[in-house]
Amino acid sequence: ADVTDGTSNTIQVGETMPACLVGERGSWSFSMSTCNSETMTLTPINDYTTCTQLGPNRRITDSACTSQSTAWNFMIGFRSMHVGGAHFLMVDGSVHFLSENIDHAKTFQYLGDRADGAVVGEF
Repeated sequence: ADVTDGTSNTIQVGETMPACLVGERGSWSFSMSTCNSETMTLTPINDYTTCTQLGPNRRITDSACTSQSTAWNFMIGFRSMHVGGAHFLMVDGSVHFLSENIDHAKTFQYLGDRADGAVVGEF
């Protein structure tokens, strides 16, 4: 698929934690825009209010969540043990530490979509 918003303005992967517990070790996950993906930019960075803990070897697609769902309780956001944000790899190969105080409704969600046509400012 084409990255029409620019490779430096599109998240490829970012940090996430496999469970809702703060003490769990993290991993990397892909940015996607539907709730049957593992991690997405619809929830703010380091937000735990929308966290759903999954059992061993269970994927988010095993739940009642569908691509048409707007139930935030099935969405898993990017989060890390770092104070104030998480690391993200952009499509161009650059790595950025994004603050959990980033403009969630605009900048963060725009970075998670490769072809929304939105202009992304400084982040």
